[in-house]
Amino acid sequence: VAHGPLKAETLYGAGALAMAYNSPLMQQYFPDRMEGYKQAALRAFNAFETHKDDASFWKPEDDHFTDEGPHTWSDEMLIAAANLHKITGESKYLDWITSEMPASPLGSAQKKWGWVNEGPWMEVFLSLYEDTNLSATVRQNAYNAILDWADTAMSASHDQPYGVPMVDDTYSQVGWYF
Repeated sequence: VAHGPLKAETLYGAGALAMAYNSPLMQQYFPDRMEGYKQAALRAFNAFETHKDDASFWKPEDDHFTDEGPHTWSDEMLIAAANLHKITGESKYLDWITSEMPASPLGSAQKKWGWVNEGPWMEVFLSLYEDTNLSATVRQNAYNAILDWADTAMSASHDQPYGVPMVDDTYSQVGWYF
């Protein structure tokens, strides 16, 4: 399978597989699976690129995806493009990162596209920071965003039970959150 029925899940799948490929622990403990993860990530991303404008190829997007940002799939594109760029170094992924990233990834802008602290932004920032194929400026911006993200999470923890930053919908759904 090269894609899911929705653009966002196809991109998120590509990003998760590429992130697994980029993980030193996965490389160490599952080396025989890594090439398969990489190829599956590339296939999913290529399916998106080939059919991104073909409405008959995709199911209509569900309403749980945000309508903020350039596209309903901007967040998922960032995960896929950041991790695939780290694997391949191809400029097309950097082009996608540039087109889908908020102008400033710091402060409230990092949540502009609808994610909150439990969203994928930290994974995007870590992938960008660790990608030695990127410019020092991009890597420094990612590093600054990681620190800003940590400060945001820690300041939020002062308002939460047990000093733990809570996921927004946790209060009404579970008794404990770890």
